Amino acid sequence: MSLAIFLLSSSILFTENKNFGQVNGFIKDASNGEKLSYANIVIEKTKFGGTSNKKGYYFVEDISVGKYVVTASYLGYKESSKEITVESNTTIRCNFELEPSPIQLKSVSVSAKRLKFERDVGVSTHTLRKKDLEKTSVIGGETDLFRSLQSIPGIIASSDFSSQLYVRGGSPDQNLILFDGITVYNPSHLGGLFSTFNTDAISDAEIITGGFPAKYGGRMSSVLNITSKDGNRKKFSTSSKY
Repeated sequence: MSLAIFLLSSSILFTENKNFGQVNGFIKDASNGEKLSYANIVIEKTKFGGTSNKKGYYFVEDISVGKYVVTASYLGYKESSKEITVESNTTIRCNFELEPSPIQLKSVSVSAKRLKFERDVGVSTHTLRKKDLEKTSVIGGETDLFRSLQSIPGIIASSDFSSQLYVRGGSPDQNLILFDGITVYNPSHLGGLFSTFNTDAISDAEIITGGFPAKYGGRMSSVLNITSKDGNRKKFSTSSKY
């Protein structure tokens, strides 16, 4: 009797699941192919949707069989919509390339009283983007990631001739340095004068100086997570700093 009930319930579950499908894909910048992180995905006239991850990938599941319109949007870009047909127990690939569209706003005047007590809940986490690195001081005509990080409170160098990071009194070997998820054991060259990271190839750098998750175990001072740029997949280009 119990075996018959189990087979009947399994048959019902299989019948229900096969009436649903999934949709996934990547959302990119149409001008250079760079993946767009945390873009919005909406399946029109339904409650389904989501956001892309840091690599521009999204995935929406448990969509009923039928025809839908999928819309991708991102701040500073034009919306893009595509029609899809969801079939039973299948995954539809639907990629988007969004065209940049600058947002023009009217002038806004903001005034307020100064807050007496202002707290920063993310005091142990700092994120530097490429535009932030370009504003920092240069060494020998080139910007340097580690020199930029030394402007953050609690992070110092042993001398003006060293790029090694000393976080809250810890030694350089107590810092975990990741480049696209890969551990870097020797992050400097020329005797420690410069870091090994080219700022032109960096999308952003996040440093956590305290309270970092357990998955970053093995270090006591800080975690530096560096993400590289995807590069321009549409055309070849150069930049000039001088």
